[in-house]
Amino acid sequence: MGATIAQVVGLVALVAVAWLVLVAKNYSTPISSYRVVDDRTIVVQVTGGHLSWCRLTSTVETAADIRVSAECLDWLPGPGTALGVFYELTVRLSQPLNNRVVKDGVGVPVALR
Repeated sequence: MGATIAQVVGLVALVAVAWLVLVAKNYSTPISSYRVVDDRTIVVQVTGGHLSWCRLTSTVETAADIRVSAECLDWLPGPGTALGVFYELTVRLSQPLNNRVVKDGVGVPVALR
């Protein structure tokens, strides 16, 4: 007899989880610079691999600074090049930027470009 839809969905989910656990590599990436779009929007730049998916993981705002963290996920195994690819990630702020300092997740100030 043929496989049921639930069995097929279960098999696809199992393969996806196995791929993420055994093949994909998730890593924290530093924020290299940022630019101001408007008083409540900045764009941070991170460096990842050629086939990476990069995303913001946290944004913490205080009266003095804004701390931004990002991670990248490499989907494919095998060797790559030493060349990084720049990714731009948009950060929407709850309060205007004003004179606050933008920092990475560990507290290192990020360069304005």
